[in-house]
Amino acid sequence: MTSTNKYSEFIRNRHSPRAFLPEPMPVEDIKQVLLDAQSAPSNSNTQPWDVHLVGGEKLKELSAALIKEFDTNGLSPDFTTDYGEGIHPKRSQELAAKMYGLLGIEREDKAGRVEFVRENLRFFGAPHAVLLFIPPMGDRIRAAFDQGTYAENFLRMCFAVPAEPYRVNPVLADAMDKILILHADHEQNASTST
Repeated sequence: MTSTNKYSEFIRNRHSPRAFLPEPMPVEDIKQVLLDAQSAPSNSNTQPWDVHLVGGEKLKELSAALIKEFDTNGLSPDFTTDYGEGIHPKRSQELAAKMYGLLGIEREDKAGRVEFVRENLRFFGAPHAVLLFIPPMGDRIRAAFDQGTYAENFLRMCFAVPAEPYRVNPVLADAMDKILILHADHEQNASTST
């Protein structure tokens, strides 16, 4: 089935920016995005998401603290990075190899990889960051799913709110295009049954 509707086009053209303009989003636009994201469905309307918006000097302070912690103690994610066995870890490894390769960071280039982690902790230069937390409740599995619907609404609205034209870094855009095409091709091939 070939779909040509706008929603399908939007989903298929989704990307994950790794560079942002330094200009802050207008406060009214941020409020609208947050209000629209709040309409996400949740189990029994519990709305299990705590949203924290950080910008300006506070974001710089947070970034500096995260980088200091990383430089002192390394990564300590709040989630597992164990993707199990079979195709799942392979997909992650293929994505990492393509992304680092397109960015010119060799597998043996530990310093380059560490600097890329630091760039994550600098929020890729974004003027704002949104942090989502799940409040303590039950097994948190439903809350995590519900938070995912909130995050999905939030991200869709960020791309829907009119903004200044985005200046694309051509190297990063080329890298992400290749990664997303590879991922989409892989997903389509992996989900086709014979």
